[in-house]
Amino acid sequence: MAFRLKKVINGEEKVFLIQKFLEILGEPTNDEIQIDGEAYRISSFIALDGGSGIGQITIWQSMELSIIENSQNLFTLSESITDIASVQLYVNGIFYKYGNQESYHIQGGNLYWHGDFNLEITDYIYLKYSKAI
Repeated sequence: MAFRLKKVINGEEKVFLIQKFLEILGEPTNDEIQIDGEAYRISSFIALDGGSGIGQITIWQSMELSIIENSQNLFTLSESITDIASVQLYVNGIFYKYGNQESYHIQGGNLYWHGDFNLEITDYIYLKYSKAI
């Protein structure tokens, strides 16, 4: 199980695994932690989600897209999105569907808008997507 925390000083985020807290609370030199009077091996930790708690971690990111001119329908993404299935697009707070026959699609680092209305510079667009770290 993974989670992230923000540093107090600069707000930078860091991802931690629950195993790190087991080491802090337990005795990492002897590889054990005491819980309810019983000793357990810290190294035997296995996440209940089926993973080991180590390896690929997925977090949610967001990206705002700037509309430079009215009727704009092409946007260059500032970051590569590898998990296209996770993408959620919102225009003025409304969710729009992904696909060539829907409101937009992503191809080659670009987002193509083909929704049922023209975008204007006063519209607010942002993406949410998952990213493996």
